[in-house]
Amino acid sequence: EHREVKKERTNLQRKVPMYDEKINDELFSVFEKLQKEESKLKEQVEDLQADIDYFEEGTSEREKAEKEIQGVKSELERKTEERINIRNRIVENNMRLVYFVLNNERYSKFYRLPSDYTEDDRLQEGHIGLIHAVEKFDASKGFEFSTYAYKCIWSTIIKNAVVIDKERATTRGVLEIPVASYFMARKLQANR
Repeated sequence: EHREVKKERTNLQRKVPMYDEKINDELFSVFEKLQKEESKLKEQVEDLQADIDYFEEGTSEREKAEKEIQGVKSELERKTEERINIRNRIVENNMRLVYFVLNNERYSKFYRLPSDYTEDDRLQEGHIGLIHAVEKFDASKGFEFSTYAYKCIWSTIIKNAVVIDKERATTRGVLEIPVASYFMARKLQANR
């Protein structure tokens, strides 16, 4: 049964496109540019809203500011949609990284995942971690995206595993323990 799951996972991996670093770098530069433009537009909307609140109802200045804010809001929506499309392309370009993390046994010796935490659950959590990594990645710090994303994907998978274990423990009447102590106990169990 375990071999069949690995074989199915390998077949899924083959369907996912290969990672292309050059495309990834280009997409990230566009993504970061769009994030900056989006934040500037948000600030502009806040300033215009303050102007609208300042002017009295029915004045020409207020009407002018209202027309201007509508234009800025439509531009903001367009930039947000474009940024989300770029984000989705980056996620698609890095899908194999999720499978790599799932196949990597490096962490499994330190943390044993719960038996009722299925492969599909881990895959979904891995994709959520990848999306989080794309949103939070800062290329100016000098790290590669894959390094940052690997940690985000794995930590998302582990956090969900902790939630599953804690839910199981509370149904059995076990006391709530701090997460750090929880990880230490899991490491000790894995080393036995």
